[in-house]
Amino acid sequence: MMDTRLSEILDFLNERKMRAHYGAVAGVLEVSPRAVGTMLGEHSQRASWVVAKDDDMPTDYEIENQHPELQRTSLIIQTPAALNRGMQSWRG
Repeated sequence: MMDTRLSEILDFLNERKMRAHYGAVAGVLEVSPRAVGTMLGEHSQRASWVVAKDDDMPTDYEIENQHPELQRTSLIIQTPAALNRGMQSWRG
C-alpha cells in the first residue's frame, strides 16, 4: 500500500503535470531518494512524474509507463521546499 503522503504528492504532480526530482520528494517524505523508488512500486504513468536528477526522466521506465505529457514543460521541482510550497498552494 502506498504512503498517503506520497499518494498526495503524486496527485499534485499529475494534476499540475509537473516533474519532481526523487530528492525533492524524498525530502518531503523524510526518506532517502532510493527509498522513494521503492515506495512508488510498479512503474506507472502516475508515478512517472518523479524523475532522476541526472536526466530528468523516471528511472528505468518503459515508454508505455511514462505519462504522455511528461516533457510538456522543462520546469522541474528540484527541492523539498519548492515541492512543499507548490503543494500548499495547490491545497488552497
